[in-house]
Amino acid sequence: MRIFRYSRWDGSQRVDLDADELMAEMGDDLLAHGDLRRALERLLQRGLPNAEGRMPGLKDLLEKLRQQRQQRLNRYDLGSSLEDIKRKLEQVLQTERAGIDRRLEETRSGAQRGDVPKALAVARKKGWQFDIMSTSFFLSRRSVRPDPRSGMSPWQDRLYIFLAHNADDASSYFQLPTDRVVEIGTQVTV
Repeated sequence: MRIFRYSRWDGSQRVDLDADELMAEMGDDLLAHGDLRRALERLLQRGLPNAEGRMPGLKDLLEKLRQQRQQRLNRYDLGSSLEDIKRKLEQVLQTERAGIDRRLEETRSGAQRGDVPKALAVARKKGWQFDIMSTSFFLSRRSVRPDPRSGMSPWQDRLYIFLAHNADDASSYFQLPTDRVVEIGTQVTV
């Protein structure tokens, strides 16, 4: 099989085309359509049979490029590499999320249930050094007072103050030793 090289025309290239072969190949197109430009374009697209076989046209070259591209894609399968990376990233994300969820649950297990001594016992197991009976706990306390200029109706003021007054105080909610609590308070008007 003969190899053809395509490059920019500079006049030094050797062309092995016979005028009779070209006319025979383009004859049907010329007779059917009467357009020389269209006949040449179709010849360029289809290629030209010659003594060594066939001179490829643009369609043949495009098909050869597609085949080479597919061979390279099959040879260097980037799709599976990207899938592996995606799978590994998903595993990392799952591990991180599980760790964050576990830490959040550990944190919440003491404070949200109102069991600070239990949370401190967990901290002691993790190496924290402290004595709960020499530790002071500072809490804030708000005393709610009515203000006639607040803008709320008087029944809403009374309801809010009643609810705030009957709420558990922080030391009993968090189960803190009463002799280790320091309360700092403010008065809030509603």
